[in-house]
Amino acid sequence: MLVVISACSGKSEAIRRDTLVVGLEAAPLTLDPRLAIDAYSTKLCRLLHRGLFRLNSRLEPIPDLVESYEFKAPLTYHFTLKKALTFQDGSPLTAADVKATLESVVDPALASPYRSALEKIASIEVTGDDQLDITLKEPLASLLANLTLGIIPENNPKIGAGPYQLQEFKPNDRVVLVRNPHYSTAARLDTLIFRIIPDDNLRVLELMNGKIDLLLNNVPPLLVEPLSHRANLQVQTTQGINVNYLGLNLQEEHLQKLVVRQALALALNIPELIQYRMAGLAHTAKGWLAPMHWAYEPEVKGYAYDPNEARRLLDQAGYPDPDGAGPLPRFTLTFKTSTKKDRIGLARLYARYWKDVGVEVKILPFEWATLFHDIQLGKFQIFSLTWVGLTEPDLPPLGANRGHYANPVMDQLTAEGRREMDTGKRKEIYSYVQKIMGDDLPSIPLWYEDNVAVQQKNVKGLQLRPDGSFEALTEVYKE
Repeated sequence: MLVVISACSGKSEAIRRDTLVVGLEAAPLTLDPRLAIDAYSTKLCRLLHRGLFRLNSRLEPIPDLVESYEFKAPLTYHFTLKKALTFQDGSPLTAADVKATLESVVDPALASPYRSALEKIASIEVTGDDQLDITLKEPLASLLANLTLGIIPENNPKIGAGPYQLQEFKPNDRVVLVRNPHYSTAARLDTLIFRIIPDDNLRVLELMNGKIDLLLNNVPPLLVEPLSHRANLQVQTTQGINVNYLGLNLQEEHLQKLVVRQALALALNIPELIQYRMAGLAHTAKGWLAPMHWAYEPEVKGYAYDPNEARRLLDQAGYPDPDGAGPLPRFTLTFKTSTKKDRIGLARLYARYWKDVGVEVKILPFEWATLFHDIQLGKFQIFSLTWVGLTEPDLPPLGANRGHYANPVMDQLTAEGRREMDTGKRKEIYSYVQKIMGDDLPSIPLWYEDNVAVQQKNVKGLQLRPDGSFEALTEVYKE
């Protein structure tokens, strides 16, 4: 990798001062906020669409389209929208649009991944152009966070009310956004161009040559330090909440057994991986929620590197090593990952650790869209992903129970957590939830990734958010 840095001698190309070019490693799968669940779809939708609420820098829901709201006991919220709201085409944004958007999400025909977040809504009543009541079937503590979902004109997801509007979307090439002239607080740059460059080396070379202004959380960790020494570039890092994890299919014969899952976790030397593969730009995770989260529970069971204990547990599970330290495995599993070089490299390291305790793992790389589709359908034994923007402590996270985890106690606790409106009591409930997740190990959390931005020296105003959101780009400008 370092050869790439030293060999680069391309001539810089100037980018207009009113335009920011951002490099992406993968294309968004959709720009419909009701369907967006992969990282880049979600991040871009936050620039194109606005919800009744948005998350602040501490990841708490605060009013966005809403001017005011009140809780009318026992289960009704009354919302008043801000005056003179418009979509990007200048048409008015009314309470009727809010009602239509939320009801479309709940409609099974749309197959929205956010349906479960809103299905506790019993009714939505429009009481005026800028007034509506939402009545719940039962108390729902996460309602305001769920109402960060982008609002669209009736069944037209191409138009939103965000700070930018879509000008061009060429799949696997680029997404071009231009400033929304009807937005109340204008973004500082006229145009955002997101170039889709899956190859890490090419993406970094384009940055070095001045053809890209910014790479956010998609620079190979081992290149960050060398890039920080280049005269035309600057690097920002902050601790983040995005968690890298291994998904496990608990319907697979071997992975059904808790001791096997524990053995797989104990066989991995996470601090070593963070130091040598992540260049120290991550922090070991014992659970889903990062330490900065209000519901974080520090006393979750961890699985520190212990290959001898891993071997003992595999023996206990009924999978003795057939030839001791020889080449024959106890059993074989498949591991699905993306075609990105760093992801394949990490998968090979996981496989090497597991081979050391007698488990053979075959790595199956797929293009991102295919990989994510298979994961959503539960077509995997093991996979690796990063969960981006996990803010609600309702575990397992929305749509993430792809491994068929089932625990009646967990179901009861999470149901109580959704109904409990007192934050202190919710924290107590979710402390139990996190401890159960640590004990049951339905997936293996690895590390919380630091947010890393590498940008041209003339790019100013970027304040990294804990979730790595693109909303920070509205404050960016160029000297």
